[in-house]
Amino acid sequence: MTTQKKNSSLLLFICLFTMLLFPTTSSATSDESPVAQNTEIGPGYYSKSFSNRTIRATPDIFLNQIKQGAIDGWKNYQILPSITAAQAILESGWGNSSLSQSANNLFGIKGRYNGQYILLPTQEYINGQWIVVNAEFRKYPNWSASVEDHGKFFHDNSRYSNLIGIKDYKQVANLLKQDGYATDPEYPAKLISLIESNNLASWDSEAFKQSDYPHVAIDESIAVVNYIPGYGVFGFRSNGETILDSNLNLKHGTQWKTYGSKMINGEEMFSIGTDYYLPRRYTNLDASIITINYSPGYGVKSYRKDGSWTGNYLTTGTSFQTFGFEIINDKIMYLVGSNEYVPKQYTQFGNGK
Repeated sequence: MTTQKKNSSLLLFICLFTMLLFPTTSSATSDESPVAQNTEIGPGYYSKSFSNRTIRATPDIFLNQIKQGAIDGWKNYQILPSITAAQAILESGWGNSSLSQSANNLFGIKGRYNGQYILLPTQEYINGQWIVVNAEFRKYPNWSASVEDHGKFFHDNSRYSNLIGIKDYKQVANLLKQDGYATDPEYPAKLISLIESNNLASWDSEAFKQSDYPHVAIDESIAVVNYIPGYGVFGFRSNGETILDSNLNLKHGTQWKTYGSKMINGEEMFSIGTDYYLPRRYTNLDASIITINYSPGYGVKSYRKDGSWTGNYLTTGTSFQTFGFEIINDKIMYLVGSNEYVPKQYTQFGNGK
C-alpha cells in the first residue's frame, strides 16, 4: 500500500470516528421540524427534544438576558419573577428551542407581537389525524420581551388571576398546577427545584424593592369561581344555609357579578344574587392573604375591634393572613391578628388612599 493510500485511509477513519463521537445536526433541518403542544409543561408549542440541538445559550447567558423582563413582569403585572424565569427555563430548554432561537419566543405562543411573527410547521390533530400545518408564532425583539409578555398573559387571563400579587413562589407553583397551566403532576416540584437551584428567589426580593406603591386596586366587580376544573362549589343563603344543587351552577371558571360581601358562617362571601352568596375563598378574588398597598417606605395604622389604634403600623408591601372582616369606624377592616384589623382600602383591594 502506498503512503498516499495509507494517508487517505487514515483520514477516512478519523472522519468516521469523529462523526460517531460528535454527531452534527443541520440547524435548518432542526428549525424546520414541527413543534407540537406538550400540556405537561404548558399551553404553548414546543420542540419535541432539545437533545439533538447545538446548545447556543448557557444558563448564565440565558438568565442574564431574561432577568429584566421577569422583574418588569412583577412591576407591571404582579407575576413573580422567579416563577416566570423557571417556566422559561422549562419551556424553552434554557433558550435552545427552535422558537427561542428563531423568534425569541420562549413560551411557544401563537399569534403576533406588535405585528411581528414567523411561520413554523406545527403538528395539529384535525379530523381524527395528525397533520403538519404552518402557523404564526409571536416574534419578539429579545428574550426579555418574551418574558414580560408572559406576565401579561397571566394578568389578562382570568383563569390565572389568583396568581396576581402572590409573593410565595411555592404557593404560585402549586396554583399554576391547580389552574391547569400544566398537566405534569410533578410540575410544581420542577418549578420549585429550578428556582431554588438557581437562586431565582433573589429576583423576587429585588423586584419587591423596586415595586411602585400604591398599586391600582384589584377590580372586585366580577368574581371567577376558582375550584377544581369540571366541579363546582356550593352557594349559601344569608342565614348560612347551603343552597341545594348550587354547585351545578357555580362551576370552576364561571363568572359572577358581585354586589358587595358579608360574613356568613365565619367567612366572607360575595353577594351574586337575591340572598345568594358565593364564598370568596373559592374565587380569583381570594382575600385570605392581603398585601399592604400604601406609599413606599411607609405603613398604615392597624386598629382594634372597638375602633382604637393598636399603636402599630403595617409596612407597605408586607403580607398577612386574614381571618374575616368587620365594619369598624364605618370602614371594612380585615382581621390579621389577635384583635388587630387593617382597613381594606390599604390592601390590594383598595387604592391605598
